[in-house]
Amino acid sequence: MKLESKSIRSFLTLCLVLVLTGIANISNASVNSVSVTDNYPISHSDYSMNNHWTTERNPWNYGYDRIMMFESSRTDPPYTSGRSLVWGFISELKTAAAGSVTDYESAAQPVYSHQTNYSIRAEWSIFSGEENIIYGLNKTTKMVIKINVDKSLSDPDREVNVISYDPGDGSDVSNAYTIDWTSENELIVNFDGDNWTGGGYLINVATPSRTSYNGWPGYCTQDNEKFLAYNPRAIHDHVSLDRKFRIRYSASSAGFDNGAYIFDYQDPDCNGGSYYVCSSEGPGGSNCPDYPDPNPNLITHVAWGSNNDWYVGANMGDHWNGHSSTDSPPYISNYGLYQVVFDRNTHQFTQTELIISQSAGFRKTSFGDGDHNYTGGIPSPTLRRDNSQVLYLSTGGKYSQEDYEYCNQYPGESVCNSISINSNRSGYRVFLADVASSPGSGDTTSPTTPTGITATASSASQINLTWQASSDNVGVSGYKIYRDSAYVTSTSDLSYSNSGLSPSTSYSYTIVAFDAAQNESSTSLAESVTTQSQEATFSILKTSVSPIINGSLTEYASANTTSFSPASGGNTVTVKAVWDSQAIYLGIEVTDTELNASITSRDGSMWSEDSVEWFIDTYNNGGGSTDPNSAYMLADDYQGIINILNTQFDSQGTISGTPSNAWNGAWQSAVDYDGSNNGNSDTDSGYTVEVKIPWTSLGYSSAPSEDTIIGMSFAVNDKDSSGVSSIMWPNISLSNQNASNWQNVIISGSSVLADNIAPLPPFW
Repeated sequence: MKLESKSIRSFLTLCLVLVLTGIANISNASVNSVSVTDNYPISHSDYSMNNHWTTERNPWNYGYDRIMMFESSRTDPPYTSGRSLVWGFISELKTAAAGSVTDYESAAQPVYSHQTNYSIRAEWSIFSGEENIIYGLNKTTKMVIKINVDKSLSDPDREVNVISYDPGDGSDVSNAYTIDWTSENELIVNFDGDNWTGGGYLINVATPSRTSYNGWPGYCTQDNEKFLAYNPRAIHDHVSLDRKFRIRYSASSAGFDNGAYIFDYQDPDCNGGSYYVCSSEGPGGSNCPDYPDPNPNLITHVAWGSNNDWYVGANMGDHWNGHSSTDSPPYISNYGLYQVVFDRNTHQFTQTELIISQSAGFRKTSFGDGDHNYTGGIPSPTLRRDNSQVLYLSTGGKYSQEDYEYCNQYPGESVCNSISINSNRSGYRVFLADVASSPGSGDTTSPTTPTGITATASSASQINLTWQASSDNVGVSGYKIYRDSAYVTSTSDLSYSNSGLSPSTSYSYTIVAFDAAQNESSTSLAESVTTQSQEATFSILKTSVSPIINGSLTEYASANTTSFSPASGGNTVTVKAVWDSQAIYLGIEVTDTELNASITSRDGSMWSEDSVEWFIDTYNNGGGSTDPNSAYMLADDYQGIINILNTQFDSQGTISGTPSNAWNGAWQSAVDYDGSNNGNSDTDSGYTVEVKIPWTSLGYSSAPSEDTIIGMSFAVNDKDSSGVSSIMWPNISLSNQNASNWQNVIISGSSVLADNIAPLPPFW
């Protein structure tokens, strides 16, 4: 049986007509019904595609006029690899997909300048003004890169480094992926592909800065609210955007016939009640309409709509229905895309078929080497952020590449001899279904417009919003928050805290109220506010002449100074610092009447004797721990200790937060002390320490730009006849050395002249 493309299109059109005819009969009239207005491929049949954004909403760019796809292989000629990530304008791809391969390849452009050494996942920017920007990973340099796709592949400015995702502690990040954005607009870089146990970084691409996470946060944790998808591997799970419910379809060896259930996060024990969908196992079995085929139990790859009351899923349909060896190939498998409405009050479910995706292939047929099931895969739908488009995969009723490869491996099989598989096959193509919402037959009255909006900048990275409640004839379900016209999140509260923002930046917020029928209010008046500036505690001036590291601090006469000492008296510590393109230089002077030190081996316990310590947080992103007293350092945090014998200790934080002294940085130090070591019978004066810390030893490829703010701190350890005491700048306990307690220090563009003339040797 040979299926021509024209007959396939006619069949799909007929299915759409039938669907559109019956879609108005949706049983839950309080929720807007969704209908398909157009359906078309945007990739060519000669390429086989994958959907890498199943649990995300991000194959579309900010303006929704461009899209990103993944070409896994070329089916004609066979066994040829695809071009990895490609992008194009949707309008051009729609036309080119029906034309020649040349037309398609002209419309679908590679994202990367070459395929190798780049992550196979990438994300469109979600920021206004960056409609042409994709963020990806360069696996050779271990850098997050910003890609301007409007520039040519040969343009050196097409790809710009943003920030390193290398922890620097030996962690394996060779399989790192980008996985969507958090609700706080941070790019998720997961270290071990879609395996969440490896941890990763949340990247603020604007600052830029990075914050580590040790594993995908459980859904009972506060941090989980930042992650829109449940976790990168849970392609059958999805959390509603208001964080109230999670839909989960449970798999078994026979398919997803254990049914589906929804977790109610509003329940006091967090796990919440479980509301079953179409399952004989749960109390919700009676909620399911009796669809004879396909079995509505078998829905997977779900994605909530932004209104939180319905989701889109792919019905497994015929995929799990066995067929005998007497079936004539190709067996056409139908996979329905459904709108599933969940009534939050009654916990009832309603399913409406939107479209049928078709694939053809061998079906559970017994061949020489056992049973084979090569029918095209499930559609893997992805719902656009504004609910107006669904991306899905299909072979369009033709044989798949797997069928072709099987017949090349077993050419003697009768089924392979009886069909023209070479001329009637297709790669898994990317299709788009344009969808439109229409009000149900019930409530059509919109809520009133939110008023009384106030926006307050609580810090350099957070803005707090409050507003007055809207009213509605039935009841207000929630509020949609927009920042600079871009959707941020939905909430049922009358307040929202937007964190992860940039310092000294103006943001404009508007709010839209909606009800259970998805009637929306008019947009509120905009409220604008600017985040606080990130004020620095200390300013390090730039020097045009590099100091010589010899223990003398005469070169720092004009440098800025900060001092600290214990409240009870004792040592006074004075710190001076300068910087240049090569390094940061520290000059530290300590008053001490009893000098005691004996450790001469690197990385010894020098905090137990007279010594000074320096701490640097290169990205100034804190320690990441909720405990302010924990010794918590991330992989971009560094520590050095120098005793009065000029013995060094150094350590670097790790992704797990535990400092490791395996790091031996290429930094220099020199010490000059006035007094006698370990001779407590006399009165000593103190000592000076000079330190040079190259930027490259701190993970920088070059010096940070002028006026960059980093985190820094200093400490002194004092051993005398009464014991050992320690103090940290600015006069806090050294047990508080969590990087979150370090101070904001600005690498200033202002200059100071440093003296690089070495002191004369003493006369004898």
